[in-house]
Amino acid sequence: MQTTYLDLRKEHSKELNSFPMFFAFDEKQFEEGLAKIGATKEDKLVHIGGGGYIKKDQLEAFKEMLERHNKQHQDNMVSDEDYTYHMVKYELANHEYLVSYDLEPTLEACNITKELLNANTNLKNTVNKAIKDYKAENDII
Repeated sequence: MQTTYLDLRKEHSKELNSFPMFFAFDEKQFEEGLAKIGATKEDKLVHIGGGGYIKKDQLEAFKEMLERHNKQHQDNMVSDEDYTYHMVKYELANHEYLVSYDLEPTLEACNITKELLNANTNLKNTVNKAIKDYKAENDII
């Protein structure tokens, strides 16, 4: 059975949420975060952005996980039209395309660049079909 976009997002989210990291925006949250990942103030930490921290010795595993997630997503996009079609329709709704008519937030959420679209005719056709069908389903011509 093929993996759907939402299934893959759920799987990636579960793995990311189980990774030993924490987010802190004040000293109390930082102390709680250290305890959560079994670290002390003497342990070397890496700031991963957005208030997130991991142990320095976990950095490579974290990068590898994110790279693997990206590769799985990219592989699905170029090899599975159904995955891409439903992904685009989901993100069109999620980014209120019917209100803004701005495709950029949808493409960004899908990790689709204009270069990727222009380099892959099949991907471009699938994205265009999803947009056309989404508009038709919502009575937009």
